[in-house]
Amino acid sequence: MDDIALVLGFKREIFVMSEPSDWPLSKDAVRIIVPRGLQVRLENHALGRGLYPLALGYYPKAHRHSMKRENHDDYLLMYCMDGEGVLTCNESQWKVQAGQIALLAPGQLHAYAARSNNPWSLFWFHFLGDEASAFCDELLSDCHSPMLPQTGDLTLQSLFRSLMATVTSGYSQPIFIYAANQMRGILSYLAWSGNRQAHRNTVDSVARVSAFMRQNLHRNLTLDELAESSGLSKYYFNRRYKALTGHSPMQHFTHMKVEQACLLLEAGGAGIAEIGFQLGYEDSLYFSRVFRKVLGISPSEYRERTLAGST
Repeated sequence: MDDIALVLGFKREIFVMSEPSDWPLSKDAVRIIVPRGLQVRLENHALGRGLYPLALGYYPKAHRHSMKRENHDDYLLMYCMDGEGVLTCNESQWKVQAGQIALLAPGQLHAYAARSNNPWSLFWFHFLGDEASAFCDELLSDCHSPMLPQTGDLTLQSLFRSLMATVTSGYSQPIFIYAANQMRGILSYLAWSGNRQAHRNTVDSVARVSAFMRQNLHRNLTLDELAESSGLSKYYFNRRYKALTGHSPMQHFTHMKVEQACLLLEAGGAGIAEIGFQLGYEDSLYFSRVFRKVLGISPSEYRERTLAGST
């Protein structure tokens, strides 16, 4: 199992309600299948139709736990609290470690299994509802990966344990309406904490890129090079950089060059063409145009004003 390679050879067929695994329940394990009649009542209830459970549970140290689905027409969230497992989805494979979360949308052919030498402890729930797709879009920043950012958050563990306590207290409609809103709370918490972490990561990336720009003012860097230095995809990097700084990465790089040009012009000595060349502009006329576009005056005018102000 440690060298597991789950191969998907599924045929696309009309989807039926996804069934949870038949893993033999161990001590302290929980598996709740919501009766179809109760599902219908939740689906038609004002407080349940947004997002409601189909099945949910907790498998501690789930040795030999595995599942392979040819048909999948609901949403599935799995939280690996500890241990390890492996997930195959649409012919790609991910190692699942403690703190990681997987979210599978309908139609994603998948298989998963616990590692034999360190089996995962897994919270999970299948769900549907009018809001399910919106939550999925909010949580999955990369449409090619079902994995959410890793978290060892004790708050999240507490939320899942509270959910399990609720669904094991009975099968009444009020209990499951409460459980449905606890699930909504978990998804909302994941969206909030994920956005917070993404913001911190982006801030760190912007700082790294700014330092990289400063070290390479003599070069003509491309957006691809800047995105690579950030560790983010080009599209996401460009969008988040502008949101944080007010400028695109290339605009900011140009402004840095002009700022450095101002320092060199104020220092005197070097000619305008030489300063432009030091900053990666082989054409002095192009350098002057870039300078004027940023500051509204030419390099020679800037030097004259600077010298006049110093006398």
